Amino acid sequence: MAHFGVWGSPQPVLGPGPVADHPSISPAGDLAYEYSVEDEHLWRIELKDAIHGTPASALFSSKSSNLMPQFSPDGRKIAFEGDRSGYEEIWICDADGSNPEQVTKLEEFSGTPRWSPDGRNLAFDSRREQHSGIYTVDVLDRSVRSLATFSDADSVVPSWSRDGQWIYFASDHASKTFHLWKVPVKGGVPVEVTKNSGFAAFESLDGAYVFYAKLSEPGIWRVPRGGGSESQFWRGPGPDNWGNWAVSKDAIYFIESKRGAKSVIERLDLETKRISQVATLERPSFYGLTVSPGKSIIFSQPDREEHDLVLTKLFR
Repeated sequence: MAHFGVWGSPQPVLGPGPVADHPSISPAGDLAYEYSVEDEHLWRIELKDAIHGTPASALFSSKSSNLMPQFSPDGRKIAFEGDRSGYEEIWICDADGSNPEQVTKLEEFSGTPRWSPDGRNLAFDSRREQHSGIYTVDVLDRSVRSLATFSDADSVVPSWSRDGQWIYFASDHASKTFHLWKVPVKGGVPVEVTKNSGFAAFESLDGAYVFYAKLSEPGIWRVPRGGGSESQFWRGPGPDNWGNWAVSKDAIYFIESKRGAKSVIERLDLETKRISQVATLERPSFYGLTVSPGKSIIFSQPDREEHDLVLTKLFR
């Protein structure tokens, strides 16, 4: 017969800071683990300068991760996820990288911020409970609100409809794969958008279509906003690049990244589907891209990656 002891509540061993992975405890009670430090910086390039081969410049220097940037609708602010406080939180800064401000203080893994059309709120995902959920935060008073998504599944990577009435997100609710859903901003029952898989959605600027990526297949897909046939719009970069594209008025800008090779920013014309190269980056980039109304591009690039083994003697 099995005997079950009484277990206490889990307690953190290490405080906030760089990532600690793969712990192992020896019979003598020593703790070994992998200590990882990764810095991803935000970089900026102007489209008019990229034509002449002008390299990108760092938006700001910070020994931390700065991921998934997005310009505000007026191009004056940038939202991003960063861990400089010790936790992944939502931050904003001016378009030139100045005046960084921490918007959320949830002390949980929060990311992929997306601006509302009026620039007043940000939607983001956060693992505050057992599963990730979709939240909004008012950038002025910092109030956080949870949207009714699913308590039995992960809901991630939100974006707003152009009229500001809906928030799209991906969820594995009732499925082994992620599908696209949308939920009213004021709260309500989520509505399924795609019958097949879907991830990381953006509406076209005219609100006619919802463009989206997939985790299982390359390319950009689309479905009419009101529902209808789901079709592959363009067979583009692989599923690793689900966060590296942005929709503008007449084009989709994206990063073509391959492990061990330089990344390339390219432009897909929405009318002709012709591809043109915008810029070559010095390092592979997998952590987000955004385009401002004034045609500036911000992207996240890994600039430092260190891994060490740490041994703590007599841990017990």
